[in-house]
Amino acid sequence: MSERLSALAREAAAKTRTISERLHRHAIVTALTGWAAATEETGTEILLKCEHQQKTGSFKVRGALAKLLSLSDEQRDRGVVTASTGNHGLGVAHALCALGGTGLVCVPEHASPVKVAAIRRYGVEVRVLGANPLETENRARLLAAEAGMSYISPYNDLDVIAGQGTVGEEILEQLDGRPVDAVVVAVGGGGLISGIGASVKSVLPGVRLIGASPVNDAAMAASVRAGEVTQVDARPTISDGTAGGIEEGSITLPLCAELVDEWVLVTEPEIHSALRFMIDTQHQLIEGAAAMAIAAALKTRRGSSGGATVIVSCGANISSTALAEALLSAHLGGRRLVEVLQRPGHARAPALAVAEHLLQPVRRRGTVVDFRDDRPLAIGCELVDPAGTGAITDAVLVLRAARAGQHRLPADAAVLLVLHDVVEYVVVAHVVVVHPHAERVADRADRRCADRLAEHARAVDVGVPRGIGEDREHPRGGHVDPTGH
Repeated sequence: MSERLSALAREAAAKTRTISERLHRHAIVTALTGWAAATEETGTEILLKCEHQQKTGSFKVRGALAKLLSLSDEQRDRGVVTASTGNHGLGVAHALCALGGTGLVCVPEHASPVKVAAIRRYGVEVRVLGANPLETENRARLLAAEAGMSYISPYNDLDVIAGQGTVGEEILEQLDGRPVDAVVVAVGGGGLISGIGASVKSVLPGVRLIGASPVNDAAMAASVRAGEVTQVDARPTISDGTAGGIEEGSITLPLCAELVDEWVLVTEPEIHSALRFMIDTQHQLIEGAAAMAIAAALKTRRGSSGGATVIVSCGANISSTALAEALLSAHLGGRRLVEVLQRPGHARAPALAVAEHLLQPVRRRGTVVDFRDDRPLAIGCELVDPAGTGAITDAVLVLRAARAGQHRLPADAAVLLVLHDVVEYVVVAHVVVVHPHAERVADRADRRCADRLAEHARAVDVGVPRGIGEDREHPRGGHVDPTGH
């Protein structure tokens, strides 16, 4: 063990070695794989530590298991309380099922609904407590003390840090003597990078530890720079797993200050591009925090000399909405859809207003669509036809009719806006379907597509605007098979 490490870092590394065998009875050893596309992109050998394939879809289960294993049966039976934006809560829920005990997971108001639903499926109580992650942590710790229950911090706990350190221990074993130059890790509260750093640097003190955080929410980087816990003016980020402030007195602050050699801040478009790069080249799904670490490596490790760079892909828990918006942003080079629609030659109204709505599908879903004189009075859409069986064209026809003031759709009607030659493929997320040939489809409003719209309107009991579903030059009856045959 390197004597260069502080007593706290040495203790964390020792706890990792102690807990490792028991922890691996309940967590898997994830793969360390080569990534040819990233290696080609950077000119540096890139290895991916696949924690997105861990149980619960995140490394967090390791720290949760380590903490629960440190408690007595009586303490677990009395119950535990934790605070989480999602992944840590999932880890605690899984650990309780594996080891026994009861627990309460407290989440902030804007926690991912996908992750909250996954926690509840374990049968663990979830309580919304606090407007932001730091407030949730403080209130959950107080709740645990008042109820005589054990509190499990997402990061500010040496047992939790030691559990996360087993990721670093596995990396060392899987490298099997192969030279490594750097390890890139996503940083929120600092538990993962503290555990990995202590474990790796206790054996290989020369390895560079790179901490990655989103520009929109980099509390730990700011705190290390200031030498004390600092609250930042956080903005929304797709890297929700690293979001939130740092608890006062957190032991991860001195560990990060000691162990992290370089901080890389990553923009949202860079995270989106990394997410798409992973899907396109590895064909694996990851979450925003994992994509953020990848983005940091792609940004800083080009042409690096020496050994390999290991990227810790920390999780895979992402909602379909966040995924679709990220992929669309990546394709557009970080531009929002409304900005694309403002380019010369692209329709501004009502398409512009509808595009703005589609970027906020959850908050405004279910109102009424009513366009008159190209001016939207209210906007609301529902999911339609991701398989491309005609609903895309139908939506264009509804839009054309609505612009003329001919049609009013109830909130439960299935309608989508089609944008204009901006995406190579269809993207679906609650209310979003984008098609590359929308303008040509709109100009080619042929009878077959019109008949499909008429069929669809009758199916949802919506009046069909005049002229839709009939050929104006050659009036005929009958309908066409919606499959196109």
